[in-house]
Amino acid sequence: MTQRKAAPFDPTNLNRLVAVLESMHRHRVEHPLNKSDELYYELLARYYRDMRDAQKLGKPLVYHTAILPVEIFYAMDVVPALIEAANILANLCNTWDESFAAAKAYGLAPEVCSQHRLLVGNALNGTLPHPDAVVWTNLACDNTAKSGDLVQRLWGCPGLYVDYSYYTEERDLAYAVRELEEMVAFLAAVTGRKMDWDRLERAVRYGREAMLLQQEIEHLRKAVPHPLRSRSGMFSHLISFYYQGTPEGVTFFRTLRDEAKARVERGEGFIKDAKYRLLMFYEPPIFGWKLIDWLERVHGAVLVFEPAFGQWGPGDIDPSKPLEALARKTFLRPIYRPFQGPVEPLVEDMLRGAKEYSVDGVISFCHVGCRQSSSCNRLLKDKIMEETGLPFFAVEHDLCDPAFASEEEMRDKIEGFLEMIDERRG
Repeated sequence: MTQRKAAPFDPTNLNRLVAVLESMHRHRVEHPLNKSDELYYELLARYYRDMRDAQKLGKPLVYHTAILPVEIFYAMDVVPALIEAANILANLCNTWDESFAAAKAYGLAPEVCSQHRLLVGNALNGTLPHPDAVVWTNLACDNTAKSGDLVQRLWGCPGLYVDYSYYTEERDLAYAVRELEEMVAFLAAVTGRKMDWDRLERAVRYGREAMLLQQEIEHLRKAVPHPLRSRSGMFSHLISFYYQGTPEGVTFFRTLRDEAKARVERGEGFIKDAKYRLLMFYEPPIFGWKLIDWLERVHGAVLVFEPAFGQWGPGDIDPSKPLEALARKTFLRPIYRPFQGPVEPLVEDMLRGAKEYSVDGVISFCHVGCRQSSSCNRLLKDKIMEETGLPFFAVEHDLCDPAFASEEEMRDKIEGFLEMIDERRG
């Protein structure tokens, strides 16, 4: 593998991304659909502005991987930047080809997850700003576990690997707390920012409130008709990654909860006369979120449950013990359950969701570059069909590379799946 370094930061594409998100926010304000949609685009624009302007703001910029508790970053007045967020940059700025070409020249094979190839491509093309440090973990896959090494090599910055256990027993919790203590010490050393423990406790309280609101939202989504648009699950997924531990995150989830609750009380669905209620495993391609809108608009199909995003595990956290609370909350996160530990909790979530959310079928967006989610599909299909008889359909795609399967090809396959549901209904 070549030893090329990241190019100097050119803010052109990041400026374009922020402008697109700000434009989407203005459009939603001028053409109201849901207040939560307005907040979503407003918060995403702010997130990327902060990433772009961290140096101007006089704040350290620290890259991190998914599922690490961002409450720690916010409590230390550090700007967090999720490494996997680079794929959104490439999506909205339409820089797929040049990013993948740069990653290929660097030596990354096509079999490597496209999210992480985009990271390398964006670094080599100067699309991303220089981080002051990187913190990464083994959550949620082996590609993620190596991406921190790549960031260190590309930008020459200090880094820390945070390890998590396969299981979630008390000894695993104690181990995770020690790892988070090391993370706090590392960030203090490389950024010069000491931990404000009172501020961290407040952040953990905000994170707990957001978690409880998400649990309430998931309960409301069981209603027939379904009270939210299908995109709400994906929107919640990103806001949870970006804004855990902030009052802005709480405001978003409270707004979404209030919208769902009001429709349930009125007996209204977001989509009138919906024909299909679907459970979705994993996620559609980043470039193809309009598939979800198309399902709603053309076929009256709504996504009512996403076990990898919305189903928090049972339990609560104590903000007065902030690091223990953050370690415990990580174990409760929906995406921890299918991608880090044993597969049994995922199977249980899928079966429970299929029954409690009154679904007509299960659609799995099978990302070919993901060894964790793709390897689950046959097991999940067998269990779902054996215990519920529901149709299960896997749509093969690449999460970030439209060259593997186009949106049109996926539409054709999905229509065939809806026909399977119709045939089952008789």
